[in-house]
Amino acid sequence: MNTRIKNTAVGALFFLCVPLVSLAAIDTPAAFIAKLNEIQDWMYTFLLALAVIFILVAAFIFLTSAGDPKKTEQAKNTIIYAVIAIIVAFLARAIVGIVSGILG
Repeated sequence: MNTRIKNTAVGALFFLCVPLVSLAAIDTPAAFIAKLNEIQDWMYTFLLALAVIFILVAAFIFLTSAGDPKKTEQAKNTIIYAVIAIIVAFLARAIVGIVSGILG
């Protein structure tokens, strides 16, 4: 993985953790759950948008590779990682719904 992708991943992780600071001001369990749902919705949207951007970047790399096997392999790996990100986002949303249904 090249340095630019690593830096992007670290920046995205930091960006996703920033809303957790707002949890310090919550005083009731209901407000806590509401805030967690709000953060989950925000992160879900962000992850899907990020995955779409990565797919577009991979398509650009693939189209401009001019048959270079190294670049086509990089584009394929980027698409695989983006699809995995989409699957994880859907699973995270489903797990929250299942747990909420079980706990009532």
